[in-house]
Amino acid sequence: MKVNKVLIIIQLAIMYISEILLALAAFPSVFNIQELENASGALFIAAIVASLVAVLFAFAILVPSVISIFKKNNEDMTLFTMIIKLAAIPWYIINFILCGFMLAGALNPFMFFAIPFMIVIFECVTYIDMFAVSFNNVAVLISELRTKTIKPSALLIVGMVFHFIFCLDVLGAIFTYVNYRKVNNKEIQ
Repeated sequence: MKVNKVLIIIQLAIMYISEILLALAAFPSVFNIQELENASGALFIAAIVASLVAVLFAFAILVPSVISIFKKNNEDMTLFTMIIKLAAIPWYIINFILCGFMLAGALNPFMFFAIPFMIVIFECVTYIDMFAVSFNNVAVLISELRTKTIKPSALLIVGMVFHFIFCLDVLGAIFTYVNYRKVNNKEIQ
């Protein structure tokens, strides 16, 4: 699972890079850099490419995650997932704001037809980025439930379901971490 940890960290870094590039492209006057106004188109394209690369990393994360369902003795990913989910909160906030600005920019008669497509694209890219980290943790938990290393509880099941819902994924990571620690502390005693 070390491969997944590295891939997830790289994916999160690329997600932040894409948002920085998009912010620089959208608001060059805010940053008081005159050269950015001339390069805003290139920065926008670079942001789109970085977002697509993050999505590719998300798909790359899914392969070892699926394999981990069928493995025994997986590494505990609950703490790592919780830290990554908490570290991604600013990205999701900035992503929501920037997507809102781009949708507002499309509110003219010539771009109005593109709004539904833009919403679908924004939602899909954001959800895929969230899903990869969530599924990595859930796959390890499914493996441990399958091998009866841990017992199912209400907190664990709710946490696993929350992993796949926007905004609740952070709570899901916290719930699964708390439940996992509680189970491990009982086993040690």
